[in-house]
Amino acid sequence: MLCMSAMRLGLLYVAPFLDRGHEAPLDQLIDVLGADHVVFGSDWPHGEGVAEPMDFAKELSGFTGAEVHRIMRDNCLELLGASLG
Repeated sequence: MLCMSAMRLGLLYVAPFLDRGHEAPLDQLIDVLGADHVVFGSDWPHGEGVAEPMDFAKELSGFTGAEVHRIMRDNCLELLGASLG
């Protein structure tokens, strides 16, 4: 119930789990949450990270450049209240 409330309020962010055999269906995840609530995680060797962090972008090949940019960079900056420029 808490998860659904957080989703409705726009407070839920997800770093997809990419561990082989446990992959998150990214297209479905983004359909439900929106690209603005999915973040890139690089905590390798855990499942949400990959050995070569930029390899995660390959998982996003079916999404627009703007969506990839949000997931790989902007969403995290917004969560942290940070900016790069």
